[in-house]
Amino acid sequence: MADRLLVDLMGLGELQNDLSTVHSTLEKAHKRVDASDDAIGSGTVQSALHDFDHRWGDKRDKISDSTKALADMLSSSIETYTKTDEQLAHALQVNDENGGGGPAAGRAQ
Repeated sequence: MADRLLVDLMGLGELQNDLSTVHSTLEKAHKRVDASDDAIGSGTVQSALHDFDHRWGDKRDKISDSTKALADMLSSSIETYTKTDEQLAHALQVNDENGGGGPAAGRAQ
């Protein structure tokens, strides 16, 4: 309905968690490449992997920074929506206790 704001806080929280996981994984990617040297064995494969990691580094950093920024924005949004919802619920409760039956009380039903 046009007169109501609906926010899927659980969905926003899941997205925030997913973005945080992506950020964390990207931050660890370079260390994983370095740690894999002994396991790979082949100098040719090691060299190719390190070349790729080096070229991908700047782009990976930009993506990592962006996912962190989005995750932080989602966290802030969730907090703001939750506080606003609590404030509105409190205002409606006070209005009901004072015998108010104004427009806000009618829309809350």
